[in-house]
Amino acid sequence: MPIEESAGAVVFYRRGKKIEYLLLHHELGHWDFPKGWIEKGEKLEDTARREIEEETGIKDIKFIPGFKEHIKFFFRWPPKNLANSIKKRGQKSQIIFKSITFFLAETKTKKVKISFEHTGYKWLPHEEAISQLTFKNAREILKKADDHLKFKNKVYQAVKEISQGEIMTYKGVAEKAGSPRAWRAVGNILNKNKNPEIPCHRVIKSDGRVGGYNRGQKRKIELLKKEGIKIKRASVFS
Repeated sequence: MPIEESAGAVVFYRRGKKIEYLLLHHELGHWDFPKGWIEKGEKLEDTARREIEEETGIKDIKFIPGFKEHIKFFFRWPPKNLANSIKKRGQKSQIIFKSITFFLAETKTKKVKISFEHTGYKWLPHEEAISQLTFKNAREILKKADDHLKFKNKVYQAVKEISQGEIMTYKGVAEKAGSPRAWRAVGNILNKNKNPEIPCHRVIKSDGRVGGYNRGQKRKIELLKKEGIKIKRASVFS
């Protein structure tokens, strides 16, 4: 059985506080995300970036940390609406197993230049995009992407509320953000934080160790001590 491996991304654009997702209308009639086959030697992120540029003309892509989803399914090629024309050229219909990896990517480019494989595009808010997408698995991917972005904002808000001289665990932040089991995702999100108004140095591990920090653990310990937190051997104690 033939196997196809592809990669793509849920691409979004921020309009003020609102988010719009990019959907492409394929020549076969369905609405979906930018994606395509993985070329030899390519990393998944490289494939997604290349396909986005080839199918939309968008180059300024920033992948959102912590989001990587997979879908797997079987499909018949050619589809029924093309079967007769394909058979005339001597090609046989066959079942193909397909695996697609999706990332979440932000762009500041609203203008889209579609490829020859597509007949149109739309930027839509979440609910409208859900209704527009043709396939159930694509709708599930979009829901996860939207939830991820909302979770990220909730994480930042939870950390902003940690007062000077106080600390919270990654698990505690995850619970406050509404996803108690997503403490690893909290770590990934905070590791990418560059906003000084979000005091991620105040978030530590559940066992008392200070944990990582994107400016280095030494700097994290210095900041915590300056705020009155007692630390010994890279662990907090009372």
